[in-house]
Amino acid sequence: MSGDFAMIRVRYEDIYKNDDVYSYIPVLRRIRRLTGSDLTDPMLGSDACYDDFQVWRQKINPRMTFKMRQNKFLVPVHLFKKPTHDFIKETFYQIDWNIRPIWILEVNINDPDYAYSRRVIYVEKEEDSYCLYAGENYDQKGRFWRSDSHFGYHRDRKTFVPSVFYGYIFADHLSNHSTLMDITPFPNDPNCTPEVFTIRYLIKMAR
Repeated sequence: MSGDFAMIRVRYEDIYKNDDVYSYIPVLRRIRRLTGSDLTDPMLGSDACYDDFQVWRQKINPRMTFKMRQNKFLVPVHLFKKPTHDFIKETFYQIDWNIRPIWILEVNINDPDYAYSRRVIYVEKEEDSYCLYAGENYDQKGRFWRSDSHFGYHRDRKTFVPSVFYGYIFADHLSNHSTLMDITPFPNDPNCTPEVFTIRYLIKMAR
């Protein structure tokens, strides 16, 4: 949820059954069911789309083929607290970066009706965290179209895995435009009960 916007995405165990996605659109004051093509449309006028959020939200399907390799990659250092707004300059966080061993997962979508022909995902290799650092997305002509990356920090110094993400950068390289999402997380919010993640709750809030 973000501001007045809310979305529920239902993922089924059946690999052949598409997700059900519902969102509350504040401008329309209506709940709308999203189609498969909607999931690669810009979200709320930004450069983010639903299937790119947190690097990968697209449902895996039998058409896809996968390749994996290893390399080293420049990625943001995970901090131990969220940086202040002084760290933000234009559309980027001014933080330290480091070279990490990375799994590089290449996914061929093999679906001419889908927005992307290929996706490349960069995943942390060590410490068994498998944190998704960033993703690259290519259109059906093979052009580098969109990318996204996120930044996190640890609440526990004993673990490598970032427990909270504080920002995302989504870029559209064909239009030369990007969106920075500065996030204020609410971990363990007592008001975030299972009821919140239901269609009935969305309807209740819309009224």
